[in-house]
Amino acid sequence: FFCNDTATTEIYTLSLHDALPICLDVARYVDHDVWPEVRNVVKAAKADIFLLAEIMGDTSRWLQGDEFDATMNYTFRHLCVEYFARDRLTTEQFMEGYLRMLAMYSPEVVHASHNLVGSHDTARFYTEAGANEDRLRLATFFQMTVPGAPGLYYGDELAAAGEDDPLCRGTFTWDQVDDHPLVDHLRRFGQLRKSHPALRRGEFRLRSLSGDLIAFERVEPETRVTVVINAGAETRTHEMTEDQRVLATSGQVDQDGSVLSLRAMSGVVVG
Repeated sequence: FFCNDTATTEIYTLSLHDALPICLDVARYVDHDVWPEVRNVVKAAKADIFLLAEIMGDTSRWLQGDEFDATMNYTFRHLCVEYFARDRLTTEQFMEGYLRMLAMYSPEVVHASHNLVGSHDTARFYTEAGANEDRLRLATFFQMTVPGAPGLYYGDELAAAGEDDPLCRGTFTWDQVDDHPLVDHLRRFGQLRKSHPALRRGEFRLRSLSGDLIAFERVEPETRVTVVINAGAETRTHEMTEDQRVLATSGQVDQDGSVLSLRAMSGVVVG
């Protein structure tokens, strides 16, 4: 994109026919007057192109419907790093921050939000978590079960390590793809999202907080699922209702009838 002296925006591209979502880096440092014109030009070329912007903090000013479709949700990442990786937030503090983040935006923006735990400008989540793969797995479990579009930074599915830029931009280890447990974990929960619309479009409803145990629902008019997370070191229990069954687990979850025992750093989806 180029802007000339009269602020007329022109787009230069080989083809937009099969274009993936377009991400605009450091969009905060471009005047707000530019982005509506960019949006008009791009959407005229291909109406269903998804415009994503890399902006940190409160991005509501860019998400009023005339600039971007979504932004990279660094607030989400910060909460996940502080809670799942570094263990610096209590469960109550984490959920208070998450609910405050949801309240910042309209439901449409929340569901389009690019929820990330890693990016090209931040230290790897695995490194932030002290090389603890269980913490990374549970963070991605949360990422896959809350509203928004889960954003996977290449290598996180292989527990790649790396400090701040440029060390977070290491090469991809292709020979680990076929047998790494995190790859299977992410595939399973990606399929779960595809097969259960409530995980993609459902309203978020917090049901309970008890110590390190979080229970919330994703609710659609016709369906709902319950997600339970134990981010603590001790086993915690959750009782399903008579009409519920286990849809997927992350970590070790034992079942005795309707009672589920979630071991440390584990999660379960029931519906």
